[in-house]
Amino acid sequence: MYIEKRPTSFKFTERYKGLDGKYHSKSVSFSKNNFKTRTEAQSILDKRIKNELTNIPQIRVSDLIDKYITSSNITERSKINYYSSFKGIIDLLKDPMISELNCGYILDCFDAINNNICKYNRYMLLLKMLLNWAFLRNYIDADISKKLRILPESHTHEVSDKYLEPEELGVLLDYMKKKCNYEYLICKLMALTGMRIGEVLALKKDDISEDYIKIDETYDKTRKAFDDPKSTIRSIYIQNELRDFLTELKNLRDIRLNLIPSVSTDLIFFDDSGEPYSYNIVYKKIVKYSNEVLGRKLSPHVFRHTHISLLAAEGVPLETISRRVGHKNSNITKTIYLHVTNKMREKDNNAIKNIYIVPKIPPKT
Repeated sequence: MYIEKRPTSFKFTERYKGLDGKYHSKSVSFSKNNFKTRTEAQSILDKRIKNELTNIPQIRVSDLIDKYITSSNITERSKINYYSSFKGIIDLLKDPMISELNCGYILDCFDAINNNICKYNRYMLLLKMLLNWAFLRNYIDADISKKLRILPESHTHEVSDKYLEPEELGVLLDYMKKKCNYEYLICKLMALTGMRIGEVLALKKDDISEDYIKIDETYDKTRKAFDDPKSTIRSIYIQNELRDFLTELKNLRDIRLNLIPSVSTDLIFFDDSGEPYSYNIVYKKIVKYSNEVLGRKLSPHVFRHTHISLLAAEGVPLETISRRVGHKNSNITKTIYLHVTNKMREKDNNAIKNIYIVPKIPPKT
């Protein structure tokens, strides 16, 4: 509290942080400035501020989400991704007033998706962040985020489920080549480079030089716009197999372009209007055909992870792999790397186990 002397009175003022996250002030005046008036002024100001801060606004969860996202210092792309995930939470909770939120109600709503641990935990983590933010700004009067828990990962989510073995990769790519050649080309490029699907869809002819592929853009399917890649801009070295494939890919691109004379584009993969090829089509084809041939519904990301596993099996250092796929620090990259290298070490040990310097003499019968 600070005191300002006026011509005929004293003004006592206290500053506080409001519900909007900004600083405000409350004031009261007395004719004197002594211990009694200072104590009384402090008591009055404390009550006024408490009443102001405990006047919890009656808004819906969707309105709270709007306030949370618009106040966050994040990129436009991240805001769109947040809104997409939060929409699922709003539908799940049926968009109640925030005063109606409690742990019991939230957990009852989340029971509808507890068979999908990945989705459950993604929604729960976002909701915990939202509720903690709301508590710190007095939108709710209790931090119920601390009582909500993330579910333990299912034992069925093994590291080996995140990538394909070389035999599985070959079977799936061969099958896709027969069923959907264009999507096959996209998947094979991901397996040969470790590129993300957005980076593949944003790839242009001039990005491919004699020895390197330049990665400086990604395509955001939600905003239908080109952005900087999620990681640092990088160059991918073109190994021999990739070099041969890129030659084939460029030829096929030129043939496709000639078949659509009205289209002019620098993109490697494009639709009939010259726009980046549809992520949704690629995704659906991969899910469909991976389920048919391998009995597992896979996403495009499995080809990126497969590239990591192939490099690890060849003994490429973890740091080199991380630079190639554009990861400064990734638990997934590290986990796959350690899993594959440990498996290779076990295979090597088994091969060495029965080698003897002195031939082993079988026991006499």
